[in-house]
Amino acid sequence: MNLVELPLQHQTTSNSIISTTSNYLSNWSRISSLWPLIYGTSCCFIEFASLIRSRFDFDRYGLVPRSSPRQADLILTAGTVTMKMAPSLVRNYEQMPEPKYVIAMGACTITGGMFGTDLYSTVRGFNKLIPVDVYLPGCLPKPEEIIDAIMKLRKKISLFLKIKSCINRRIDVLLLILPSTQYSYWKLRSRITLSNIIYFRDTFCEKDFK
Repeated sequence: MNLVELPLQHQTTSNSIISTTSNYLSNWSRISSLWPLIYGTSCCFIEFASLIRSRFDFDRYGLVPRSSPRQADLILTAGTVTMKMAPSLVRNYEQMPEPKYVIAMGACTITGGMFGTDLYSTVRGFNKLIPVDVYLPGCLPKPEEIIDAIMKLRKKISLFLKIKSCINRRIDVLLLILPSTQYSYWKLRSRITLSNIIYFRDTFCEKDFK
């Protein structure tokens, strides 16, 4: 009788042991604990505030609002962005630690909305200031749509981490074969972001994601 394996076959202990890797655990914690910085300027922010109530309870998704950009990894903009606000928004984004993500919520944030046609001080095109990962159009977006946008961001991050892990393995092999290119490949690895991950996937891991 194998006394080592016997406890694992018991009904109460069969699901108490999880085998995983440190990378998988790190990626899981990154996806499940997005801490947003809410940059609300107008009515879209009021709609977002309803997520905090018990009906939607967005804390169950691991979202913990932060008041400082240095403690956040997700910035969610809700409302009109004016030329005067733009430097403050960019400064908040630059103070966020890597990796960081952006959700643009509402028509006024994305294109300027109804204010973008008449007011010269409105930013027309939020992506001109900072890179956007998920666009959430609407006036106003419903709380269910906000949750859907967060879930889409989580799926995008999950795919990014999976592809990046594949790319890093390929680069490690290249470093073993061509050690003289070590500096260039390390520099290349540091340039992998959400915006250009598809290019790197097609270059290094095309067969793995067909």
